[in-house]
Amino acid sequence: MPINLLIACRVLLFAEGLRRLLERDSDIRVMGVVTSGEELKDKLDSDLDLILADQVLCRQILADYQFDSAKVLCIVENRGVLTSYGDLSDLVSRGFAGFLPAYADESMLAKALDSVHRGELWIDRKTLRDSFLHKGREEVSLTRREQEILRCLNSGLSNKEIAEKLRITEQTVKSHCNHLYKKFGVKNRLQLALYTSQNEFDQFFT
Repeated sequence: MPINLLIACRVLLFAEGLRRLLERDSDIRVMGVVTSGEELKDKLDSDLDLILADQVLCRQILADYQFDSAKVLCIVENRGVLTSYGDLSDLVSRGFAGFLPAYADESMLAKALDSVHRGELWIDRKTLRDSFLHKGREEVSLTRREQEILRCLNSGLSNKEIAEKLRITEQTVKSHCNHLYKKFGVKNRLQLALYTSQNEFDQFFT
């Protein structure tokens, strides 16, 4: 099914350029273009998968709204701007999925949209490390099964795929995931991926 995408950009000329570019892709359905916070309210009720937003509207979206399924990809002029948006874990829980540099080309845009739509984060490792330095490097002890589950989660597998691969039930997978969330002090699998990435993923495996 096509990706339902909303473009939120204050510069109409730039937004229309993005629209024309994205409409050439049969896998993307552009649901509209908004150029102000006032216009956002009417569009956010749509069945959206992704919101491609500039820095100002991205900040407003993340501050005023929280999404169950839609993800927000922010176009930024510099990477350091992300740290001024607040705690990264909280942003991810509200729907933030990454940022796209303003210098990105068509190929990078396509890769970013595809990755975010598949549930991944489009954030470079340096930004992840910088954003999570305050969490420290606490030691976490994992069972062999938890290690297997964590590897699968960080490979992007769904609960069903993990269950089939490890030959266990989906309920067992969910139970292990909840234990992992508690051990790492996170709320969901995206936050878990962020934390384990920042703290050098391999250190959690024996």
